[in-house]
Amino acid sequence: MNDADYYKERVNNLMDTLIELGESYGYTREDVEAMVPEIDLGAYAVSAASYLANIVTQMVLVMLIVVYMLLGYDGSNKSVLQSNIDSRIRKYIMVPRPPPSRICATHLTHLRACVRACVRLCVRVR
Repeated sequence: MNDADYYKERVNNLMDTLIELGESYGYTREDVEAMVPEIDLGAYAVSAASYLANIVTQMVLVMLIVVYMLLGYDGSNKSVLQSNIDSRIRKYIMVPRPPPSRICATHLTHLRACVRACVRLCVRVR
């Protein structure tokens, strides 16, 4: 936002250069201006900001779920609140609930693969 005046001046300079080029080919200033489409930069800025906000909120949600599951995934000695949160998160991301006795090595392998995939996805989005 601090450089808005700079970019506005840059766009104006490019428009002047385009008009000079058009005049060198025999067009009038009005003809060249009529050929250039009207660009609503405000709409593009709002759209880009909305898209970025959506991506950021989704990344934060994924990271919170991953961190929660990494910190408390052992399945034993959980309070009622932790078990409730865990079951809601699993329902949200559609992960089947492991047997209450213990978590097998296969579940841990799948969890590690999911975490790696989430990290790769977050790095690509940046």
